[in-house]
Amino acid sequence: MAPSSSASRVGAVLGHLSSRSMASSSAGAQDVILFESHLSSRTYILNRDKKLNALDQTMLDVLRPKIEEWASADLCKLVIGRGNGRAFCAGGDVASVVTQAANPSTRPRAIEFFKREFELDYLLAALGKPYVAVMDGITSTSCSTKIGYCPDVGASAFLARLDGELGTYLALTSEIISGREVYELGLATHFVPSTSLPALLRALQALEEPSWEAVDATIEGFYIAPEELGVGGDFEGQVNKEQAEGVPPSERYARTQGGQPQTQAPGQSSVLVLPTGPHSGAVRAAIDRAFSRPSVAGILHELSYLAEHGLALPSASNAEAEKEQVKKWAGRVKGVLGMRSPTSLVVSLEAQRRGREAVRGEPASALERALRMELGIATAFVNGASPDFSTGVRAVLIDKLPKDQRPAWEPSTVDAVPVDDILEKFFNPSSPYYKPASRLEIPESFAARPINNPNQFALPSEQEIESVIKGSHRTSGDFGLTVEEVVAKCERDLAPGSRKSRRTKGGIREKVADIVRRKCDVDAEGKWVKWRG
Repeated sequence: MAPSSSASRVGAVLGHLSSRSMASSSAGAQDVILFESHLSSRTYILNRDKKLNALDQTMLDVLRPKIEEWASADLCKLVIGRGNGRAFCAGGDVASVVTQAANPSTRPRAIEFFKREFELDYLLAALGKPYVAVMDGITSTSCSTKIGYCPDVGASAFLARLDGELGTYLALTSEIISGREVYELGLATHFVPSTSLPALLRALQALEEPSWEAVDATIEGFYIAPEELGVGGDFEGQVNKEQAEGVPPSERYARTQGGQPQTQAPGQSSVLVLPTGPHSGAVRAAIDRAFSRPSVAGILHELSYLAEHGLALPSASNAEAEKEQVKKWAGRVKGVLGMRSPTSLVVSLEAQRRGREAVRGEPASALERALRMELGIATAFVNGASPDFSTGVRAVLIDKLPKDQRPAWEPSTVDAVPVDDILEKFFNPSSPYYKPASRLEIPESFAARPINNPNQFALPSEQEIESVIKGSHRTSGDFGLTVEEVVAKCERDLAPGSRKSRRTKGGIREKVADIVRRKCDVDAEGKWVKWRG
């Protein structure tokens, strides 16, 4: 669940039926985690706000027993996680890890930290009951390649589930995604404005039987559409220009094969609201094009091409403006990658490709396999398979190097990275940098539980929407669909529980509009939608 990160913080929501307990690292120390109990819900509150709730060993040691207790308790039917201050959780406290890794006598403690952190991640995923993470404010540092590291805590599985090449793009760039776009890109299952969180938490805690469906419906009830927030569905470039010129919404996202505007008027104007974030339209198409390349060098080459030539969608009425938008984006992203650790880029790309294979091949075990692979990668970084982890953490997090200055990466360029050697060091379990070997230890009770589909209550995937348009979805009939019918069918058939509850899911219309604009043609009569290619 992803609320707006710029709105107010969550206040105290405990009623007279609630109870709170606290955990401290030592007598008189700050209570690093707070615990609440209310009816059948249990809540943990990360309370290390001066460190943006970054997890350290003490917090892991305090939280894990509670999670194990709640997982087995019949009276606990819903787990809620949130953070005090301006962050939910800024990832792991890697500054402390690097300090430990620098000394051979304390290095095993650094590896143990990653092990314990990844184990907790798995336990939360295998709770077997609804778990609501309130991502209000900073959530994860999203700076892995900035600090000479690699996305972890299961990123090679959950980023691999995103549409197209979004996961690869985020893994390599460490791009910051905020507010509603976290939801639109599939990184969260729901969107709720921060100002609504106190009321939402009260509603969740009041549920006597918080089933998956009841929790989903409760959160969805607090959804606010972009237009209700005063946020336009269109973004910079062509769409803004067309809107300013009064071009009808139906012409802003779909064109006929001959380039003429679609003339069919949709039943509801809100059908055509586009996503609010910058990673949609032509930029989204450029992401898929560039980050599908098999190597980091290939990605950089494609970005150079796009920075020079741009890219416009076949449906664009103002192709030149769209090309300029992509040129600007590609030039910026190429510069961003130029600031990142070349070794980290190579490692991160390989991890994403392997994670995608796992998700496609054996989705039920993808998370466990991802965490085991990432533990090996983390162990190799701690053991000095590359000096960039230590260099990056010290430069970015400790010494606070100015953002326009590049850490002294070694090697300094992507072309100088010995790819085969790097893959051997970071991905071969027989690598000397994997020693001392560390293995995830998952309690039997958790290992026996299936991992719930993390996308079950999120927006439908691009692949699912494609199947509806192509007619291959299990609910599709034998006839083609109009634009309006595609939207209606996706709302009816792809929203979680929609057939039973007769409710839809906020954001489906916007996503369908963007996909139709990027991926579809409409026939010469402006009526039937056809998947392009």
